[in-house]
Amino acid sequence: MRIPELKEKIKTCMESQIPVLILGAPGTGKSQAIRQVAEEQKRGMVDLRLPLLNPVDLRGIPVAQDGQAHWWAPSFLPRGEKNTDILLLDEITSAPPAVQVAGYQLVLDRKVGEYTLPEGCSILAAGNRQNDKAIVYEMSSALRNRFLHIEVDVNLDDWKDWAGTAGISHVIISFLNFKPEYLFYFDHKKHKQNFPTPRSWEFVNRIIANKPITSAIQNAELIQGLLGEGVATEFIAYCRIIGKLPNPEDVILGSNMGVSCGSEPSVRYAFCGALTGCAERAKDSVKAFKNLVTYCTNGLPVEFAVLALKDFARTDVFKKNYQKFAYLPEWTAFCAKFGVLVHA
Repeated sequence: MRIPELKEKIKTCMESQIPVLILGAPGTGKSQAIRQVAEEQKRGMVDLRLPLLNPVDLRGIPVAQDGQAHWWAPSFLPRGEKNTDILLLDEITSAPPAVQVAGYQLVLDRKVGEYTLPEGCSILAAGNRQNDKAIVYEMSSALRNRFLHIEVDVNLDDWKDWAGTAGISHVIISFLNFKPEYLFYFDHKKHKQNFPTPRSWEFVNRIIANKPITSAIQNAELIQGLLGEGVATEFIAYCRIIGKLPNPEDVILGSNMGVSCGSEPSVRYAFCGALTGCAERAKDSVKAFKNLVTYCTNGLPVEFAVLALKDFARTDVFKKNYQKFAYLPEWTAFCAKFGVLVHA
């Protein structure tokens, strides 16, 4: 299931008070999707990492009172007001079996020891699968049956929808347009160290954020530590290609609309990314958008033109200025010519 659909299904299950277990490969956005749901619904979230607990931690400690032992529940369990909290049991499949067993009663009966979950508190869990080669313990049938199971798929369009508003460099986005299989690429026979995931690309973005081309080339070893040797080598080579491209500002500022990026696909992908990144940073957003659309209409093959404008449509600049952009003659002519309709 793709992330946008996953979020909607999570909300449906929360309304029905059905515990959900989200499974998927490392770094694919499982926990982040749950955090986004919490933010969208303005609910608090308790992120509980089960592998860090001992079996007795969930129940708490016994305290003598009136000649009897009473269990004081741990402070990390939700105590919010009605319908305000989400309890995330993260990395549940990496928790030892004894810890998983401690969660049985909490998941099904919504209580453990003398503690009871607040009314309306939703239980969600996330974990890796056994074939992901992560540290995973097989869940017992009893615990599995306490959850509704959903597996997460990685999808480039969904990731770009997020990346367009998250400040991810156009260099990374255009590279993944060129090599979409590298958004998530894991081969347990090849990858003995690291491998590319949506999470590791976000880390790469932190390294190259200020000066993408220069920083990528200068920090090749760091990027290799995030992506693995093979993918990092291709990404750095791609960055060197971008460094030799025509200046995209010539197009966005309208000073040279006849710039050619050649016929090599990798170069075209790179130049499309450079154009959208430059348009996103422009001070005069309307002028930049008009020039971007004009160049895409006349200077690029249709598949690259549509790609560039769809990627720009994912940015905050496009969404904030959509009412200004929507009726520009350059934009309406482009949509009519190529049969494209893009909404904010």
